[in-house]
Amino acid sequence: MNKKKRVIIVIGTHRSGSSAFTKGLTSMGVSLGDSLIGANPYNQKGHWEDFEFNKLNVSLLDFLGNRDQRIRAINEEERERLCRHDFFCKASDLLIQKISDHKIFGIKNPNFSPLLPFWKKVFHANDIDLSFVITLRNPWNVATSSYFYLKTKDQEVAFWSWISYLLSCLEHSSGYDRIIVEYQELLKDPAHQMQRVAHALRLTINSEALQEYCEEFIDPSLCHYQEEKKTLDNDCFYKKFAMEIYETLLSIAQDQTSFHDIGRLMHQWKKQFLQTDALLVMTEKNNLKIGKLEDIIFKREQTIFNLGKMVNNQLYSIADSCKKLHQKNLQIAFLEHHYEQCNQEIRLLTQQ
Repeated sequence: MNKKKRVIIVIGTHRSGSSAFTKGLTSMGVSLGDSLIGANPYNQKGHWEDFEFNKLNVSLLDFLGNRDQRIRAINEEERERLCRHDFFCKASDLLIQKISDHKIFGIKNPNFSPLLPFWKKVFHANDIDLSFVITLRNPWNVATSSYFYLKTKDQEVAFWSWISYLLSCLEHSSGYDRIIVEYQELLKDPAHQMQRVAHALRLTINSEALQEYCEEFIDPSLCHYQEEKKTLDNDCFYKKFAMEIYETLLSIAQDQTSFHDIGRLMHQWKKQFLQTDALLVMTEKNNLKIGKLEDIIFKREQTIFNLGKMVNNQLYSIADSCKKLHQKNLQIAFLEHHYEQCNQEIRLLTQQ
C-alpha cells in the first residue's frame, strides 16, 4: 500500500513573514522544490515559494477578474467556475509533478489563502496528507508594509483583506495538523518557533540546518515596519475587529490557548464578517472599476507624454532646420555680395 504524500502549506496574508518562516522548513527535511522565486527589494533574502504555483494562483485570480482588488476568499460558485475551466486538471498535474520526487513538500504563497476552497478540493482528490502553517503578523504592520511594497493605498481595504485571509485560513485548515507562527515571535526566537512547528506537524529537525537558519538567515533588521499597540478610533469597527482576531491568534502562537478554545469566537467572527459581505463585494467591484480607470488614465498620460515628446522632437527639428536655413541665407548673402564685387571689378576692367 502506497504511503500518502505529505504537503505542508504555508498560508497567511501578504507581508506577514511567510518568506522568513518558509526557509526554516528545510531544516526539517521539507523540500521546497527547485523553481523558487528569487530575492528582490521586497524580499531581500528570497521568497522561498515555487514560481509555477505562484503563476497558477495568479492565473486563477485573474480568471475571476479581480486579482488586485480581491478581499474575500473565493466562494463555492467561483470554485466551481475554476474547476469547469480546466484549472482543476492543471492544478492536479502541477501538484503531482512537484511532489513526485519528494517525501515531504512545502508550498508557500499568500494567494493560497483566498483560494483554499479550490485547492483543498485538489489536495483531497489527490489523496494528500495535508498540514498547515498559518503565518501571523500585526495587521497594522501588514497594512503599513503593504502600502510601501504592494502600493495598497486604502488602509481599510488592507485591514479587511487581513481579516478575510485569516478567517479563510482558520476555516479551511480546521481538521488538519496546523500551527500559527507569529512574525515577531519568529524573529525573537526562531529556534523555539521551529521546534513548535516540528512538534505540531510531526517533523524531525536537523540541528545543524536549524542553527544555520537561526544564525545566518533570520535577520530582525529586515523587519522595517513594527508598530506597538495603536490607539483605536471609537467608531472604527474594522480595526477593532482585526486587532481582536490578532490578539486571540497571538495567544495561540504563544501557546497560551488552543484552536479548540476559540471555536465559539470563530463562529462569531465569521458571522460578523458575513454581515459585511455585501459591502465588501461592492468595494471589490468599485476598486476594480477604479483600477480600470487608473489604467486608462495611466495609458492616456503615457500617450500625452509620448505626444509631448514627439512635439518636442519636432520643435527641436524645426529649430535645427531654422538654424540651418539661417546659415544658408548667410551663405547666400555672402555669395551675392561676392558676386556684386566681382561684377564691379568686371565693369572697371571693361571701362579700361
